[in-house]
Amino acid sequence: MELNKYSFYGIQDLCRIHYSEIMERRNLKSVLESRKVRFIDPMGEFGYADFGEFYFNGDVMMLVTRDEKYTQFHVPDQLANTLWSTIPVIYAGIDTRFRDDRKQSIFTGDVVTYKNTTSMVRYYGSNEIPGLAGDNCETLFDGKEAIHKEGTVFSNISRELFQWFDYESLQWPLGQFVPKGLTQVNVIERARLSIDEPLFIGSFPKIKPWKRAVYEDLNDFLQEDDLLVYFIMEPNRIPIADYIPENFKGKGVEIPLPNGEIKSWKETMHDFLLTAHNNPEKRYVFCDFKESLNITRNMQHEFAMTFYEWYEYNIPNVAFPLWAYLCHGSHDCIGRN
Repeated sequence: MELNKYSFYGIQDLCRIHYSEIMERRNLKSVLESRKVRFIDPMGEFGYADFGEFYFNGDVMMLVTRDEKYTQFHVPDQLANTLWSTIPVIYAGIDTRFRDDRKQSIFTGDVVTYKNTTSMVRYYGSNEIPGLAGDNCETLFDGKEAIHKEGTVFSNISRELFQWFDYESLQWPLGQFVPKGLTQVNVIERARLSIDEPLFIGSFPKIKPWKRAVYEDLNDFLQEDDLLVYFIMEPNRIPIADYIPENFKGKGVEIPLPNGEIKSWKETMHDFLLTAHNNPEKRYVFCDFKESLNITRNMQHEFAMTFYEWYEYNIPNVAFPLWAYLCHGSHDCIGRN
């Protein structure tokens, strides 16, 4: 059966076709005519992405992002050699460009009533027009009669869909008014449970988003399970850090001190951030080095910009001293041009 490119399997095929371009982070909005693709994020809420901002690992949709509210959920995947975060999300449909009787956007995966039929919206087979999933045939939208959105099929769904996505499991019984099936009333009642946000089986824990970690006082901030990061001077492995707590019992991470060139600093910091980013279960605390290297106030911005990627890509499991964060923030506000 020929696949429509707006169907779930059609979008998967497009991701395979444009795989290298997605990995290169190109602008690919036009592939789906700038239609938004809906997903369910790790906090159990609906989100939206353009084509090119995601791919599929098997059937699981992987969001490519540097959004601060998502980066704590990073799972190192096919973009593990970059500082972009790859986040497992649940595919939840694409904008059909149809609107309901209240001017709301209709996505595949929505449950609507149309021509006295209530069912899930989808693109089926090679149909260029979306319609309602039926037992024996589809009821295609003709643009003449009103569509009323009841809700979505994303009620009573399992969190396992983040790890093992099964598109077919989201399709409720398509034959209504049959023994052990769902009646039209049942369909509407269930769909309305997830009209604004998905409904998961059991309670969905609310997760407090992480923020970039910064510290003013290392003693107050450092925890026993943290990895303490500091420069060392070769060949004698002399620590280059303003302060290393004597009573700290955790593990240390030693980084050879870069040479004086800014390019060397950027390369060293990039390699460190990449290692930390691909180990999101660990927290790295970078010792301040400002006094040890006699970095004056006028030099702080130049040194801070050697690891601006920490700020740019929202790496939440790495902590730097506050002065570096302030330099990055000022650059973000006024220094980009």
